[in-house]
Amino acid sequence: MDTEMKSNKSFWEVEIVVPKERSTVFEEFIIKSGALGYHELLYKEGVTENLSNDETVHNYYFDIAFPVRAFLPMAAGLFSLKSNSYEIRQVFYDDFLKYMAETFSPFKITERFWVVSPLKKDEFLPEKSDKIIINPAFAFGTGRHATTQLVMQIMELIDFKGMNVLDMGTGSGILTITALAMGASRAVGVDVEKLSVESANENYLYNVNDNNLKGKGEFFEGDFSWLNFNEQYSFQIFLSNILPEIFYQNKKNVASYLQKTGIWILSGIVSEKQEEFLSWLAEVTDHRAISIREKDGWLAFYNF
Repeated sequence: MDTEMKSNKSFWEVEIVVPKERSTVFEEFIIKSGALGYHELLYKEGVTENLSNDETVHNYYFDIAFPVRAFLPMAAGLFSLKSNSYEIRQVFYDDFLKYMAETFSPFKITERFWVVSPLKKDEFLPEKSDKIIINPAFAFGTGRHATTQLVMQIMELIDFKGMNVLDMGTGSGILTITALAMGASRAVGVDVEKLSVESANENYLYNVNDNNLKGKGEFFEGDFSWLNFNEQYSFQIFLSNILPEIFYQNKKNVASYLQKTGIWILSGIVSEKQEEFLSWLAEVTDHRAISIREKDGWLAFYNF
């Protein structure tokens, strides 16, 4: 993380209500316009109430120099959103992180792993337990969401020793770091959001310094086309925990990743979309055998 990010820099946080049918397009527009980070209420830890609603809530983070008060009315008008559909507030980065770390209690995420904050990394854990150190920030992936837990629980069934792993949509970096803790030689996390990449790098360093990670971890800003421009990398395992619409929009690249790796886990799909996603995935994988695991109304699909 660079020096600028280590100061108590402030950000604009924007909370905006968006119709679900325009959610993905709106997200892409805002990210490309300069947002540094993003959350959707659907993916905030432990929240599932709006799964049946027609609208969803997005939270975006912008640099304090970004003209957010001029930009938001334009963006809302472009997508025919209500004039009162958004709120803007100033957030101080260090204060936010400190508050989250202080209030974030260690919890068990799999049979082997507990997730702890940097401020509580030395707290006693049960015997034969390992820790993943995560500083909860603006990036998705503290481990409390069912989709993250599903992927990590399936990961425990795989032998990562000596493997190279690609984590697409890395968020906080929790899956990349877990792969390294499980013995991967190299793990790469990729995310479209600059703030997520910075958060993941910070979390990786916490685990290198305090958790004795031996494999090499790297994080890059990019999307599903990233590997097309980084052909020097090769991977045996592919992980991705994102919205199904993102998978659909990147069908060609997803198919390439699944074929090249052979071992993969995809999550972020609600149970109601099981048949739809399974049908799409069967086409993408040329009807390869696919396993499914469910938790709290969410699904993970995998093959190994």
